[in-house]
Amino acid sequence: MELYNVATSTGVMEADCFVNDPAKLLMMMVPGRWQVDRYGMAYSLKDGEYEITRYERKTTVGVLCHFVVSGSDGNVVYDPLGGSQCVMQGKPVSKRIFRKMA
Repeated sequence: MELYNVATSTGVMEADCFVNDPAKLLMMMVPGRWQVDRYGMAYSLKDGEYEITRYERKTTVGVLCHFVVSGSDGNVVYDPLGGSQCVMQGKPVSKRIFRKMA
């Protein structure tokens, strides 16, 4: 809860957990400076990189999205919702690649 409170009070993250600044959020959890870049689904991880995949699901109320941790093979490693409908019924659309800066 402490991380949530700090992240939301500083604007790094919204109350609904939407992350406005992923690099700053990661810096709050893991020492060091981080760089985050957005890529298409064809991007392949390099050594020392970590991947977060954005899934989208089209519904009658609009497009819903959800982010999950994925591995170098593209499979979901961790879904914070534990079975998100966006993941199960949607499709991966982009990747956020995290790299620790020297």
